[in-house]
Amino acid sequence: MAGWLCEDCLGYRVKGKVEWVPERIKKDRRKYAKEMIQPYRENEFSKEFAKANPKRTKEMVKKGAITKEQVSKARNVWSDVKEIRNLKS
Repeated sequence: MAGWLCEDCLGYRVKGKVEWVPERIKKDRRKYAKEMIQPYRENEFSKEFAKANPKRTKEMVKKGAITKEQVSKARNVWSDVKEIRNLKS
């Protein structure tokens, strides 16, 4: 989707139009932010994912999906997403 994101209203502006996000969806994004975090972004393992899902991270290492080195070198890759940035563990 080409356009820019307004973080205050969580509406997307696309070709002069704004797509508004209902309040119930904003609440759900805040409520389920921990479950929505993806483990990778642009082939880089997410520190936010590892912090929010330690058991799943250990399972991924055990199954060989990631290495312990990748976990130790993980970075905050989702800091531009307000719901994840404000996530309290």
